[in-house]
Amino acid sequence: MTRVLWRILMGVLCICFVLFAAVQYNDPDPEVWATIYSIGAIWTGLAAFAPRLLWTPAASWLLLASMVLALAGVVYYWPHAAHWWREEVWWQDEESREGMGMMILAAGIVLVGAHRFISRPA
Repeated sequence: MTRVLWRILMGVLCICFVLFAAVQYNDPDPEVWATIYSIGAIWTGLAAFAPRLLWTPAASWLLLASMVLALAGVVYYWPHAAHWWREEVWWQDEESREGMGMMILAAGIVLVGAHRFISRPA
């Protein structure tokens, strides 16, 4: 993927995570989920708008820690409802929505991390 397309993808993900964080006002625990989505917005925003910062030693370690925590979050928030991916289930089940949100967040952070640790500095 070219660097321009990569940065566009990361920019779109950053906007999505910002919007996800913004709509948490009616969630039972908005401060938790707004913070979680904000972390995704920060990493994808750095990848889109300041990719050189990802190569600093502190950012590298924080990114690695974020990847591990996001993957642990997927395990922790994995939905237990049957057919949780169906709209009629997740529309009614908060646990399914939280699990899917964590999956999206982990995918975004792992994408940033994979790109960071596989590619060379921009």
